[in-house]
Amino acid sequence: MNHLHSHSSAVQPGKVNMMSLSVLGLRMLFAKSVAVNFLLTAKLFFF
Repeated sequence: MNHLHSHSSAVQPGKVNMMSLSVLGLRMLFAKSVAVNFLLTAKLFFF
């Protein structure tokens, strides 16, 4: 049973790594778009 568990967890890491990588990428993209949006809004109001 323990051996089966370790085997099933050995298959996962690649998928998990790709998933977390894509989530990180999406998060950074979202943060960048929010930052650009904020800068443009600030520019509109203050300059």
